[in-house]
Order: sequence, then structure tokens, then C-alpha cells
Amino acid sequence: MALESYPILRITDEAAAALPARTCALINSSGQLAVATANGADFAGAIVENDAATAAPFFASVQTHGIAVLMTDGSGTIAAGARVTVGTTGRIKSVTPANGTTLRGIVGIALTGSAATADLEVQVLLIPQIYIGA
Repeated sequence: MALESYPILRITDEAAAALPARTCALINSSGQLAVATANGADFAGAIVENDAATAAPFFASVQTHGIAVLMTDGSGTIAAGARVTVGTTGRIKSVTPANGTTLRGIVGIALTGSAATADLEVQVLLIPQIYIGA
């Protein structure tokens, strides 16, 4: 069964480069969409579509709320119900908030699980949050 996305809010904007679908995005200092960095404090949404351009200008559509399908980074298993954050290359990983002093972000809650394998698809209820932790 193919996993589906159910967007509530979706925006299309200029991107810094060709962005891979089903990964996490941020808005860079030039005001363009780019792949989100690890720990997700700068998470702006899930990349749901790109324009397949091979040269600038690039454009991508980003979903900010609703249920999105995102790819895993393979760093560990993700259980349904787990909080997820941005791992490597804009892909998601499971996270357990802990005490600390680093600004971190939560992308949302996994609705489906996955094995510890990169590029598996997980349905995520997007609930962007920021916390200070380890």
C-alpha cells in the first residue's frame, strides 16, 4: 500500500537548488527553500514536490501542516507514535527530548514505523516544535 500525504497548508517558493521530495526543508538566509539541517531547529516544512528543473531558478512545494510522507535517514528504527526530527540530508529520525542547552526541533509524530534503513517512507503528522535539549 502506498503511503499518502494529506496536506493542510502547502506553499511553493524558490529553492536554492533542486530539492529531493519527501525530505525536510528550511528557509535559508536568502529567503529560499533548502534542505533542512540536522536536529531540525530550522524546519520549515516537508518537501512534497519539486519542479524537476536542471538549472536555476528552482522551485519546490512545501507542506507545513497535515500528514506528510518523509524518508528516513537510516540511523535507527522509528516506531509509530515516536517524535521525529531532521537527521542527515533532510531525512527524518526518531528523537527523545532530553535536558540540555542545544536548540532542537521536532518535525512531528510518526504515524507509521520503519526499520533502521535509509530512504524508507514514514507517514508523519507534522507538528513543528522547538525545544532546548541534549
